[in-house]
Amino acid sequence: MEFQDKVVLITGASSGIGAATAIYFSKQSAKLALVGRKENNLKAIGVYCLKAKGIRPLTITADLTVEADVERIVKETIDHFGRLDVLINNAGIVLMGGLKNSNMEIYDKVMATNMRSVYHLTMVATPHLIESKGCVVNVSSVSSSMPSAMSTAYNISKAALDHFTKCAALELAPDGVRVNSVNPGFVKTNLYKNVGLNEDQLNLVAQNMVGKNPMKKAIEGEEVGVLIAFLASDKAKTRLRLHIGWDQSQSEAEADADAEACVCQGGVGASTSFCNDPTRSAEAPTATTPGRAGAGAGRGTGAGRGESTVTHSS
Repeated sequence: MEFQDKVVLITGASSGIGAATAIYFSKQSAKLALVGRKENNLKAIGVYCLKAKGIRPLTITADLTVEADVERIVKETIDHFGRLDVLINNAGIVLMGGLKNSNMEIYDKVMATNMRSVYHLTMVATPHLIESKGCVVNVSSVSSSMPSAMSTAYNISKAALDHFTKCAALELAPDGVRVNSVNPGFVKTNLYKNVGLNEDQLNLVAQNMVGKNPMKKAIEGEEVGVLIAFLASDKAKTRLRLHIGWDQSQSEAEADADAEACVCQGGVGASTSFCNDPTRSAEAPTATTPGRAGAGAGRGTGAGRGESTVTHSS
């Protein structure tokens, strides 16, 4: 999956899935615009990406909940590269709590990052994506369809993101722009270290979440990056509105034939999802989707921002 001369904008690129995805795309000769809040981490990932093929990425330190920053992200990308081909909306946060032990400030913070900023950034990027006939890949979560009890706002935000993916795909398809999402389960990152759990508690959480999938393995960040790259590539140029639920590692996703067989059987306009658990059926397959499908449990990626927060952005 070569991305030579393609400009790829990745949010939440300084850690977790975003960082792994950036490094993978750099190996595919992509021109990268990397967005994150932690400048030092972002620059370190930029160095890794530069080493891959000698293509220096553009790093943009920004807060996606600030409207002026969202406008600036797209402007700096276009000013630097002259075009935009792929938008990867990866940034997101988790604030723990539910109806009994939460408040509206937590809800607003989660929705601002996980949904509102995605809507805004995609809106600002749309004219450039139409010009390039590009695509959008949203990083959602299996929590959108199999919620956990103690992160209610997060679950809601990811369900909203899935619906946004469908709406955006329908709106932009006539303009030649594809919109899809990946919905991973438990991913090996610095997940819960900033939630305030001790090491024993962290191990217990990991064992519990990994135990929910049949192969008892966590997903590696790069594996998600491979899947994102597939959806952004010409290999998937007729695929849109897909929600790929993934609560199990698929280490061979890099093989294009395997990926296509698993990901897309319904063609343009099909909406489907899949995981490697044969005991689960399609969550909501369309009439045209043969449906190797399902949904996983739990989602965690990235590094935290304090306030008992888990993030897959920085």
